[in-house]
Amino acid sequence: VFDGKSHVNVNIFSHNEKEEKSNKIMGAFSLQLPFNMIQRDEQPRGTERVINFMSDIHPTEDDNAPADTEDEAPAEIARKLGTSGDINDELYQCPSTEMKTAENDIAGYYNYYDKDNERHLKNSVEDNEYYTVGFRDVKFGGRVQTYTQQKKKATKYKAKAYGDNLLSGDLIYEGACGEGFNLLLTIEILKEQRGIENLTAFGSDYLAASAEVASKLFSTQANAQDWIRTGQFCQGDSTQLDFVPSDTFDLAFTYVDPLIDPLRRHDNNVPFANRMEMSKELCDSDDEADHDVLDKEQEAQEDWHASWVEELIRIVKPGKVIIIEDVDSHICDDTSDWGGVPIEWWEDAVSKYNWDVVPDSIEIVEGTWYHNRYNVLMRKNSPLPPKMEPKTLEIRNPPKKCPNRHWNERMNVYNAEEFDVSTDVVKEIWKEYETDLRPHLNSGKSTDDFCLVTPYNTDTNTWDNNNGVMRSDIKWFSVRNENTYDKYLGYVDRLGLRELVKDSWVSADEVTVYAMFFIPRSFSREVHYHIDWYAKVHTQVMTFLIPVNDFDIHLKYKDVDGNAQDYEYKFGKAIGFGGGFFHSTGIGQGEEEDVLLCVYLGSDDPDIWELARANIADELEYYMSPINGFTRNEMFPNKSICQ
Repeated sequence: VFDGKSHVNVNIFSHNEKEEKSNKIMGAFSLQLPFNMIQRDEQPRGTERVINFMSDIHPTEDDNAPADTEDEAPAEIARKLGTSGDINDELYQCPSTEMKTAENDIAGYYNYYDKDNERHLKNSVEDNEYYTVGFRDVKFGGRVQTYTQQKKKATKYKAKAYGDNLLSGDLIYEGACGEGFNLLLTIEILKEQRGIENLTAFGSDYLAASAEVASKLFSTQANAQDWIRTGQFCQGDSTQLDFVPSDTFDLAFTYVDPLIDPLRRHDNNVPFANRMEMSKELCDSDDEADHDVLDKEQEAQEDWHASWVEELIRIVKPGKVIIIEDVDSHICDDTSDWGGVPIEWWEDAVSKYNWDVVPDSIEIVEGTWYHNRYNVLMRKNSPLPPKMEPKTLEIRNPPKKCPNRHWNERMNVYNAEEFDVSTDVVKEIWKEYETDLRPHLNSGKSTDDFCLVTPYNTDTNTWDNNNGVMRSDIKWFSVRNENTYDKYLGYVDRLGLRELVKDSWVSADEVTVYAMFFIPRSFSREVHYHIDWYAKVHTQVMTFLIPVNDFDIHLKYKDVDGNAQDYEYKFGKAIGFGGGFFHSTGIGQGEEEDVLLCVYLGSDDPDIWELARANIADELEYYMSPINGFTRNEMFPNKSICQ
């Protein structure tokens, strides 16, 4: 697979095939580019070994040593991966030297966590049951919630922020991971909500007992679940992760334990809680000297937070994401908490600390699971691909310029855009749906005005008859007479859709609304990428999707690089897309059905209409032809598809 930039990735080749296949690839591409060959034969599911292309094709004497013979390859792979398929200390080794005392390890600060470790560190007899299911109703990490309660609170944010930035098989790292429970619930949420699995989990914690619990937890879970893999869990200072290699992980996250008494103004015998209160007292002081002390304490607090972030930036791969969870604000902004950094600090910190991140990538979400805290997401810079000499890649058939092709830089895709629509009109449409259609949806029957189509097989409870799993409960309600068509055409025109696309998107004497229908669904378990229109129509034919209620299940699409991306439906917004837009319903489940109004519209040109008509799907009993008017779908001339 040529990534379009500077690498060719080759996989699923056995040891014997490498030389033969690689020569074919070199000839086929005629590119002087770096190659990766990924050998997956005889390896545990979800693992991969990356083999250097040139050294594998032209082996050295060492490469021909007995350990590398085909008969012994599985044993060698097992040594590298561990007998259960877990990555072992080949990725990195935990420190063997005694760790220095951390800056925030003062006056019993970690006593709270020590008590948690006593609760979670079980003997060998109890291990399996506890680390499989027993921990789920127990509190962890100094929190007031149990594992199950915290997972429920964190689901919405983690499914979105983490799910948008991870793929199955990626490596994920948590700094200050504690007993590993937050990392595990993150991985479970990604599996349940986004279908992301085979993530390999790594972590470190200042307390050796916490790292031991995390290691036991993930070893037990990996043995019980075939979609969880475990890496190393080490004792380590989150500000000095020297043992962790740079540019390694696909996502790294942490909670930053704040500094208490940042300037060490108090004696060792003063408890940390008292020191914290003494810092808070400075907030109400009228003494300028106290404010100077407070400013210096805050500066130390900010430097402390920055030192944690810098290490996470270092260890993630270029272009990958760092997330800081549960950040508290300035100690004077919220004296009920421990003290942290204000929201506005993050933007300035990028330049102040010379962070290797994209400044515009910083996203802050407040009140995620604690009302007075916030989460921060940022993305590491990606180096520009190496410049290719003109002779390296010959473009034999350069693409023609197309006046009807629309480029969306934000979405990194052609022929798609988000549009504003009137919320008042959308509310009216929702009221119509609630009154006229929802009762029939519940009864599973069509009306005189709307045709109900259920694409899945109700007898076998499946989407179709070949996979045995009900992918979604999606349904289609499409207009089935001209009076209803005219009524909803009025709504479409009040939304201004035809006016939005006329001339700028659709070059035609008249923009025709081909069809209108509602799409309700309450869950989706699989993605199913497809296009609505041939690529050649560009924006001369378009689909508009308009959410008419609150949404839990959103849209996935493939960008021009082939990467899966997410589009979030928003009330008062419509997404419109034309030919070649590769998309799917996302994975998710709502408390009640999400409802979209879908509108097909485009040019009245007969040639364009013929291309559009060929893509009219089987959810429609009738459509509006710019040539023949309101017409029955010729795919079903003699029978109704309506329930």
